Amino acid sequence: MAFKGEDVKLSFVMIDPYVRAALKHDGHGKFSIVFTAPDVYGVYKFQVNYYKKGYSNLEISQQVSVHPFRHNEFERFIDVASPYYLSAFTTFFAFFIFGLIFLYTDNPTPSS
Repeated sequence: MAFKGEDVKLSFVMIDPYVRAALKHDGHGKFSIVFTAPDVYGVYKFQVNYYKKGYSNLEISQQVSVHPFRHNEFERFIDVASPYYLSAFTTFFAFFIFGLIFLYTDNPTPSS
């Protein structure tokens, strides 16, 4: 007979818990949960500490590391960075126009 506890919780902990959520069971003794890891890189622990009268204590801990993507795993063009791309190209275009004006206008020389 599979255990069907409704109060089994998983903690995703660095120093303080970042995620604490109840595990869902499938009725056959398998518990699972899907969550998104935080954007804070570091070493975390999955922890399940379950204490209930009449049952054996359950203490499980698994250490994992959360790290950024490698340099070749990022997107090539990020849509939300469009204002930055636009400002870079605008600056390049303005500097080019300034150079053309500076080179091809007649500047009077001061007389001595």
